Amino acid sequence: MVSNTIPKNSKPPKGYSIWLHGGGSDNLAFNETLKQLQQTCHSPEFIPHVTLLGQVENIPVKTLKAALGTLAAKYHRFDLLFNKVEVQDDYFRVCCLKVQKNAFLSHLREEMTAILKFKPDKAYKAHLSLVYGKNMKDLQTARLQGAELVKEKFLVSQISLIKTAGEVNRWTKECSCVFQ
Repeated sequence: MVSNTIPKNSKPPKGYSIWLHGGGSDNLAFNETLKQLQQTCHSPEFIPHVTLLGQVENIPVKTLKAALGTLAAKYHRFDLLFNKVEVQDDYFRVCCLKVQKNAFLSHLREEMTAILKFKPDKAYKAHLSLVYGKNMKDLQTARLQGAELVKEKFLVSQISLIKTAGEVNRWTKECSCVFQ
């Protein structure tokens, strides 16, 4: 298992993240390609997702779970499209797909931050992580091989609360809610 995916000059993530992802048979081909890519690039395995909010702290878990339920009951599942693959070295060393600008996704994020009275500390850069890695060679391999996923649609059918403190292999799902 890969450790040290957090850049040396970054603080490890704290708190919780709210993820958007598929479930069950959603995105099967996408998920299989991603799993193979993660193995090739020595990445920890994780649920393919787009983070709606990250670094959420000081909000009771009960409140976070209720907010997920509110949005899941209010909205239907939806597709996301991607426009490019890139490597980032921000919170983590990661190769990811950039999500195409999406008004509904922006609205969902604004609504969630309003419900939680949460002010994110960084501008939103919607992306789907492909692999987390220690070395740039693996990330560049993922960038090249992940290019085929740019043209895929990604069905979002669930919203989940994930405890994301520390390294990727220590993250745990607290709860999930299914969109209508």
